[in-house]
Amino acid sequence: MTAKKAAWMAFAIGAVLILAFYFLQNTQGASQQAGAGAQTSPAAADQKQAAAEDASDATATAEPTLDSPAGVDRGNGFAQASPDAAQAPVQPTPAQYERQEITAPPVPTPDMQDPAAVAGAFLTVYNSRTSETDESWKGTTEPWLVPDLAAQLPLVPNGALEGKTPAAVRTVEVGENVEDWGIDTPLRWAHHVQVTVDTQDQGSYLLEYRLRSQLTDQGWLINAAPLDSWQRVKD
Repeated sequence: MTAKKAAWMAFAIGAVLILAFYFLQNTQGASQQAGAGAQTSPAAADQKQAAAEDASDATATAEPTLDSPAGVDRGNGFAQASPDAAQAPVQPTPAQYERQEITAPPVPTPDMQDPAAVAGAFLTVYNSRTSETDESWKGTTEPWLVPDLAAQLPLVPNGALEGKTPAAVRTVEVGENVEDWGIDTPLRWAHHVQVTVDTQDQGSYLLEYRLRSQLTDQGWLINAAPLDSWQRVKD
């Protein structure tokens, strides 16, 4: 072996040793880092678990706010409504009236040749009821009405008396002529009529009617009797 070859061989062996040394150092460093990472993982896991438990406790112990529609649970089976939650509407207090003694007026016997007397008799009987189902007025008023009105009137509820019986007429006042229906003639009569009705528990009411009558062989018979309005009479 020549000196030149021996030198190249020594250089090659040295290079191999240097590479082996660096490879061994890198392998040991990676192993140490992996060990350190394995040691810190339990701590990180503990921190995550602690954070989750804190969040759970906060959710479990949080009190409902005033904006909560459910209100605040007092723990005794009663939930107090929140002041800002939707509240039930306040119902108005029903008006209280002094109870009145109701006595049915006697059945009138009007002069059939006097249209005002016939009108007063009809409105007195028609607006005096002992109950919501009282229909005794039908047979009594029929002789004072034309047949068509006598047949139609029972089909129309008396709105002024709904929920107010028993009721009885106190007064009937015949007013001015109904101009839209024409002036009075020997065969036609048309007037405004006011009726005051007392009820047992709902106070008293003023009813506004228009009545029209025609002269027939049986005397004056009513052929129209619309109720225009009604209102409670002030005490």
